Amino acid sequence: MAGPLVSVCIPVKSMARTICQTVESAIAQPYDNIEVLVVDNCSEDETLELVSAFRDPRIKVVRNETDVGVYGNHNRCVELARGEFLKFLHGDDLLKADCVERMLEPFRGTGGEQIGLVACGAVELDQAGVEFRWMPVHLERSGSREMFFTKQSPGWGISWGRRRGPYFGRQQSLRVEASTR
Repeated sequence: MAGPLVSVCIPVKSMARTICQTVESAIAQPYDNIEVLVVDNCSEDETLELVSAFRDPRIKVVRNETDVGVYGNHNRCVELARGEFLKFLHGDDLLKADCVERMLEPFRGTGGEQIGLVACGAVELDQAGVEFRWMPVHLERSGSREMFFTKQSPGWGISWGRRRGPYFGRQQSLRVEASTR
């Protein structure tokens, strides 16, 4: 395996209708040094059974003993993830075929060690699975710490981060890359 370990973190609750496609999009990434961490937050449907049926050694499934809420489940993913880089993927979202590789590119380039977060937009699909809208990410500066946040609908946010360094290490300066379509 070449390159740093990437943890694709899937915090999920009651997403039986879409979770298999979500996990399949993660394990289909050509970048091979990934772990797919599914943290089930006390689903009330077949979500846990469906993800537990996957037999790929890169997939780790964990069920919370109690409902820890949406943010608590994201934090649980961070606690359990082993990768140098974390990519959040929600239970009703899909990764494009080259997502992991493309989101690693800014970290590998000149000055990559100064990057703490990478954000990207999203393609929205209709009921038939046909692309009908591109939703770019919009970054804005917030305060003197040079932190950047996305301005999108709830649930959007910085979707990729380095475990150690500018973001998780709480250093003063942060350079953010926004990928384009």
